[in-house]
Amino acid sequence: MTEHAYQELLSENLPQRIEEFVTYHHDLSVAPGWKVGGHASWAVTGPYENVCSCGAAMRLLLTIASHEWDGGTRSWVPLGDRELVATSGVNVPTQVTVGRGGSLNVFVCAADVSHAHAVSLQ
Repeated sequence: MTEHAYQELLSENLPQRIEEFVTYHHDLSVAPGWKVGGHASWAVTGPYENVCSCGAAMRLLLTIASHEWDGGTRSWVPLGDRELVATSGVNVPTQVTVGRGGSLNVFVCAADVSHAHAVSLQ
């Protein structure tokens, strides 16, 4: 599966041009749910750069999410679960609650994975 960067990290007019064809935020960027790698959601704080104490950029290692998808992310729902969404509503809990129902992003140093990790609660 391919996901793309959080909407606020794109150039100024790109999200509007994309949304002529598809909803970027819900259909292309930041897959919801638990995942290894990919892009982080910045829905609570807005995007900010994670920099390791060594000065290297940090990259997303893991996302631990309270829900596998939400009301706007139908395109990310696995085909086998589409009927579940149609009958039970929009949120499918993971049986893990992060904060008040958000996601925990764990970042690792791109230069040396033995450096301290960083976290972001979104």
